[in-house]
Amino acid sequence: MGRRPLFSGMPRPLILAHRGYSARYPENTMAAFTAARDAGADGIELDIQLCSTGEIVVFHDYTTDRVTGEPGRIDQQSWRQLSGLKVHGTEPIPLLREVFDTFGDSLCYDIEIKHKVHGASGIEQALIAMIASRGLEHRCLVSSFNPYAVREVRRMSERVPVGVIYSRDTEVPRVLRNGLGRYMCAADALKPQHTQYGFIHALSAKMQGREVFVWTVDEAEHMKRSVKRGASGVITNDPVCAVETLRAHGG
Repeated sequence: MGRRPLFSGMPRPLILAHRGYSARYPENTMAAFTAARDAGADGIELDIQLCSTGEIVVFHDYTTDRVTGEPGRIDQQSWRQLSGLKVHGTEPIPLLREVFDTFGDSLCYDIEIKHKVHGASGIEQALIAMIASRGLEHRCLVSSFNPYAVREVRRMSERVPVGVIYSRDTEVPRVLRNGLGRYMCAADALKPQHTQYGFIHALSAKMQGREVFVWTVDEAEHMKRSVKRGASGVITNDPVCAVETLRAHGG
C-alpha cells in the first residue's frame, strides 16, 4: 500500500516511553524523558497542545489542575503563565522545541496531538514546521484520538508518518473505538489499547500494511504477547521493564 517507513533504522520491537519514564518521574517532563533515554528506551511518547500565545506545550490534560495543582486551561494561558507552574511540584512544563533541541535524532518521537476540533486547529501547521526545521521527519510519528487532526497533518506533509489512537473508553466516540479513523486519514500506524490487540486485529493490520504500537503496556507478559502477535512496538510507563523483557531476553 506504499506506507511511509516508520522510524527507519531503529530496532523492532520499538520501546516508547509513555510520557517519558512516567512510572518513576513526573509525566511529560524533561526529567522523565531523560530518564527514559538513559533506561534504554528507543523513543518517547508525548502529548502536545497550543497555549494562548501559540507555543507548542508538552502536556497531556486540557487543564492544569491534576498535574500542577493550579486551575486553568492550557489553551487559555500564556507560555509565561505556564512556565511558572511545576508538574507534581518539582518539574517545569517543557516546550516541544526544548525536547527536540535536547534529544535531536537520538530518540524517536510519538507525538500525540490533543484537541477535539473537527478540522485544523493551528497546531498541525506549527508542528510540521517544527519537525521540518530540525530534519526529524524520520524520527517522528504524529498521532491522535482525533482523526481530523491526523488528516490535517497528512494533508500538510507527505514525509511525516501518522497514526490513529483508539480504545473502547466511553470518552472515545463509538464509531472510532475500533480504529475506523484510519480510513479518514490514511494512517500509517495503529495505536490500540493493548487489550484490543487480539489475533483478528493483528491480522487485519498486517494485511493493510500498517504497523501497530500498543499502549499502555507495563507487564512483561502483556509485552511479550503483543510482540508475538505482531506489534512493532510497545508504549510503556516502565521502559526498564520493557528493555529487560524485550531486549535482554530476546523478546
